[in-house]
Amino acid sequence: MDHAIVSLGTDIDKSVLVTLLLKDLGFNKVWTKAVNTYHRKVREIIGVDRVIHPEKDMAKRIAHHIISDKVIDYIELSEHHSIVEILASAKIHAQTLAELNVRTKFGCNIIGLQREGDIIISPSAEEIVYSGDILIVIGENDDIQRFENGAV
Repeated sequence: MDHAIVSLGTDIDKSVLVTLLLKDLGFNKVWTKAVNTYHRKVREIIGVDRVIHPEKDMAKRIAHHIISDKVIDYIELSEHHSIVEILASAKIHAQTLAELNVRTKFGCNIIGLQREGDIIISPSAEEIVYSGDILIVIGENDDIQRFENGAV
């Protein structure tokens, strides 16, 4: 096997032992679930390839929904970068991406557009945005927030 995922719930002892055994057996990639910061640190010392905090990750996603009625979904790429789905409002209705000029004005990029279930990946500058469209935006968190507050 090349890849293993360890998700043994809250039994930290068993989870750590299984993870250690998988690394000793030579698995190329071992991903593990962590239930708290200390569990994460132990996993990193063992040398896992990726530690997943499902409860923490979901809490961050929910927090973004709470603080903004425009954010549909949020994926954290790093501490400072994210991909966010933002609902287009009437404020930008019938404008092209070139007119919005998001990259120059806000420092983030619209990498996709969802309309009525269809997704346009890498939309052209001539693509028109309509109220109700979902903009898929990537960039630094501060830039995305400035875009959300200033343009959408």
